[in-house]
Amino acid sequence: MQIAIDLALWLAGQIGGEHRAKVIQLSIEYDPQPPFDSGHMSKASAATKASATALMAKDMANPTQLKAMTSLLWTGAIEAARSRGRRKRGRVASPR
Repeated sequence: MQIAIDLALWLAGQIGGEHRAKVIQLSIEYDPQPPFDSGHMSKASAATKASATALMAKDMANPTQLKAMTSLLWTGAIEAARSRGRRKRGRVASPR
């Protein structure tokens, strides 16, 4: 597996430049014996750290998204509880 990642980072360096390959390497925290010595925060340059942070921040949920997800989950939980309550009341009220 290591050789595949090394090859992918080398290819990323050829296509997107060394800086981009270092950003990818830091983002996946790949540090066995990589083609670029940038797989850990202690080894990465300030520019690579900043770019990796920006890259990862794009994929993180922002407060608006978190609020929407929480609201959706809460609404679903309330509806499920109400549905169970209606079914229980319906069973108790109906004669057998």
